Amino acid sequence: MTYKKFTHDVGLIGATQLILRLVGLILIPIITKTLGAYQYGIWAQITVTISLLTPLAMLGLSATLVRFLAGEKEKDKIRDGFFSVVAVIILSGSLLSALLFWSSDFLASTVFGDINASYFVKAASFLVLISALDGITLTYFRTFGQIKTYTILTVLKSVGELCLIAGLLLSGFGLLGAIIACLIAGSISFAIAFSLTLSLIGFKLPNFSELKPYLRYGMPLTPNAMIIWIIHSSDRYIIGYFIGMAAVGVYSAAYGMGNLFCSFFQIFMNIIHLAKKLNGI
Repeated sequence: MTYKKFTHDVGLIGATQLILRLVGLILIPIITKTLGAYQYGIWAQITVTISLLTPLAMLGLSATLVRFLAGEKEKDKIRDGFFSVVAVIILSGSLLSALLFWSSDFLASTVFGDINASYFVKAASFLVLISALDGITLTYFRTFGQIKTYTILTVLKSVGELCLIAGLLLSGFGLLGAIIACLIAGSISFAIAFSLTLSLIGFKLPNFSELKPYLRYGMPLTPNAMIIWIIHSSDRYIIGYFIGMAAVGVYSAAYGMGNLFCSFFQIFMNIIHLAKKLNGI
C-alpha cells in the first residue's frame, strides 16, 4: 500500500506540474498580446521581485514544517507548530510588503527606469504577504501526505488565476487588472486552504514553544532561494537597468517560452528516472 500510494502521489505531482506548465504556456501570449512589450516588461520585473521577496518572507519555514511535523500524531503539537509558523510569516510578510510599498518610487526610478511604474509596484507589494501565506498553508497538505488535496488546490489556483487575468485583461483593465487578478486568486486559495486546515486540526493560539528550533533549521535555508533567484532571474534587473522595460518584456517572453518547453521534458525525465529507481533498474 505504501508503494502504491507513493507512486500515485508521484503521478499526481507530475500531472500537476504538467498542468501548471500548460497554464503558463497559455498565459504568456495572452499577457504579451494584450499589454505589449513595455508593460509586459514591467509585469515580468514585478513577478521577479515578488519571487525574490516571498521566500525571504517564509524564512525557510515551509521546509521546517516538513522536517518537524511530518508523521506527527499529536494534534496539539501540530496546531502549535503550524500556527506559530503562520504567525511569524504574517509578521515577516507584512514587513516585506510594507518595505516594497514604501520603496516603490525608488525601485520604479532605478530598477524599472520609469517612475510611473511605482503605481503598479505599490499594488503588487501585497502579493508578498499573500503568496507567503498561501505557500505555507499549501505546505501543510504536503507535510501530511495529503497530495490529492495539495494538487487540487494548486491546480485550481493556477487555472483560476489564468481565467481572472485573461478576463480582466480582455475587459481593458490592463496591467493593474493582471495584478489584481493575482491578488484575488492568491487570497481565495489561501482562504480555502486555511479553512480546510482549520477543519482538520482546529485553531489554537500558538505559544511559540517550538519556534526557536524551527527558525534555527529554516533560516539557513533562506539564502538558497536568493542564490537560485540570482542565477535564474537577476538578469531581468540588469537588462532593465541598461536597456529598458521593453527589452525586458521581449527577453522575458522568449525566456519564459523556452523555459516552459524545457520544463515539459524535465517533468517526464524525472518521472522516468523515479520509475527506474522504484523498479531497481
